[in-house]
Amino acid sequence: MTEIVTLPGVKHTFAVGLSWRHEDAVPKPKQLRALSLDEGRWGLIRKSNSDAIQVGFCDPIIGKNPGKLRSLAAVVADHHPQPWMGLYKLADDRYWYIAVRDGHAIIPGGDQVGTFEEMAKVRESHLQYGQWHEVEGTVEDLVEMALLTPRMVALRDMQVSPYRSSAILGLSVFGVGLVGLLALSGYQHYAERRALEEQEKNGSKYQRVQAPPPKPWTQEPMPSAVFIACHQAWSIQPLAASGWTLGTWDCQATKNAVTVTATWDRDGGIAADAPGSLAADGNSATSTKQYIVAFDPPAVAALDEPTGRRAIWSLAQASALDLQIGSAAPTASNLPGAAATQTPVVPWTSVPAKFKFAAPPWATLGSAFDSVDGLRVSAVSWSASTPLWVTTATLYSMRAMPTAALSDQKTKEQGAKT
Repeated sequence: MTEIVTLPGVKHTFAVGLSWRHEDAVPKPKQLRALSLDEGRWGLIRKSNSDAIQVGFCDPIIGKNPGKLRSLAAVVADHHPQPWMGLYKLADDRYWYIAVRDGHAIIPGGDQVGTFEEMAKVRESHLQYGQWHEVEGTVEDLVEMALLTPRMVALRDMQVSPYRSSAILGLSVFGVGLVGLLALSGYQHYAERRALEEQEKNGSKYQRVQAPPPKPWTQEPMPSAVFIACHQAWSIQPLAASGWTLGTWDCQATKNAVTVTATWDRDGGIAADAPGSLAADGNSATSTKQYIVAFDPPAVAALDEPTGRRAIWSLAQASALDLQIGSAAPTASNLPGAAATQTPVVPWTSVPAKFKFAAPPWATLGSAFDSVDGLRVSAVSWSASTPLWVTTATLYSMRAMPTAALSDQKTKEQGAKT
């Protein structure tokens, strides 16, 4: 049964208790109308962060406009690493249950609301599907995730095509232009095909030039931004809970989030109170939580290899840090007599690095890591047994290339742009 949920401080109103279907591709309006006759007239199409496509359905709610509603499950599903199941207390003896796995998809029956006993039975029935990260929370946790979600898809009436009126208007106003555009597109396709046939006929005299891959350090957040995000996650991390103590803590950064994985050791507690997933021995557990972060665009500068290595060692020595740094992978070369490879060598290298701290890195260094162009931080971790803080990083540097190879690389890049 679908119910309405409001979250304090969040402007949208949410629906819980939708039924969910997986689809290989976004369904056509005709297919949606047919499905809605059996599944429910209202619904939405959802695409997860892992590119899973789902359609959620529910019956109309009297007195409500579907365009004013958002699906709470669609908002929350991507906020924890899969597979995960969550049980959230909405009010006295009113709980909402969500279960997510396989591409961050909401499983059938994985969006329900009811009493604690009812939801506990549903959760128990889903344990047979494999290992899960179990999460329990309150309305405050839902508010936090909702506020971190920049875009929420509204529900709509699936039996009314959202494109009907705009399509009619578009055809009446732009019909002639559309015909011309299709004709031009068809001609371009024909011309491209003819050009490829000519190339094959002439022994592939000309070769298709591939655009160079993006520079990885321009796709990863700056070190100081990772430190700030992990610091915020650490500031709300409990060190003990119900007889379980924190053993290790790891904060992994990606392009738009940090994922915190914590291990717990039993210290007088019982298995029922273990945070997250209980290990087979019953004396340890693992919990995970993901925080969506809107990182600022990173800097694009990088140093050449010798200068970059000198800079990272200077950073470690000036701050009295223990640094372990690897070596760049060697450039592949062709065997004598073998045909030259058509895959261009990327003009940069990457080497792994690890720094060890006696204190959290954000407490002592701040933005010092940003001073090394091309240095990116991927994780910050802590262990109670050491206890040391370890920062895992990668140093990206521009590869030293022969003049001829460099000229050839520039020519290929220019060709890819044209």
